[in-house]
Amino acid sequence: APAKDLKVFLQKTNGYIDNNRGVLAVSNDDGDWANSNIRTCTYELFTNNQAIYAGMVFYVAVTVVNPTTPLPKTDPENILTIKLSGLGQYDPQGIAQPAAYDFPDAPFISLGEEKTLGQDFWAGNPAVITLLTEELVQPYSFVRSCCGPNFETRRAEDFLRVFFYTSTYIGQNGYVVFDAPSGFNFDATCTARDLPERYYAFVGQFESRLYRLKNMGSCQGQKFPTTEATFNRARLQVGGIIDAPFYYGYEVRVLHP
Repeated sequence: APAKDLKVFLQKTNGYIDNNRGVLAVSNDDGDWANSNIRTCTYELFTNNQAIYAGMVFYVAVTVVNPTTPLPKTDPENILTIKLSGLGQYDPQGIAQPAAYDFPDAPFISLGEEKTLGQDFWAGNPAVITLLTEELVQPYSFVRSCCGPNFETRRAEDFLRVFFYTSTYIGQNGYVVFDAPSGFNFDATCTARDLPERYYAFVGQFESRLYRLKNMGSCQGQKFPTTEATFNRARLQVGGIIDAPFYYGYEVRVLHP
């Protein structure tokens, strides 16, 4: 079963939960996944008179092994599908062996539908990327916040310079997710910006050049894991293309522990 704290289960309209957390039965007497193979997960119902009716909604969490090569969300091969099959519908006219149903594969939502429905709640496919290299973080200051229960006597707040080298083409409307240790706080709405102009200067054809993150959008602070007391994750949306292989640099404001 999926985690209970997914945003989709917490969303409410007019005080009522929008999406009930429907799940499949976990008892092996009702059904199991034994007929699954390498790339297909198959849940088979066992008990007589079990049925899946039109309009039913349920959620399943599955564990997968990622491909060994990068697979961006925009790759035409990165498509997930789902289908339903059945032994047939009960016929009150007395047909003993109704024709089996085998629906065609149905793809999940498109990237355009993700934006419309809300990318924090729904996704049509996952992205598989390679590790970043030559990542570096430089603080402006090493001063800690002090003293008092709410750190109001001295708030040590500055910008962290963040550098990284990409090995995978991400494209437009991607994200840069930066995690800090427990105690650092980016706030619920974080602040990200370009580095000073001199960092992006061209210094020669044989020297690596640093590039801006083009069209930086909203920066959202998150708690990671969700039990953290502060917003120690900064999730920055980038409207422009994140290309590869390129060096990128930006800075994000943080409150020190």
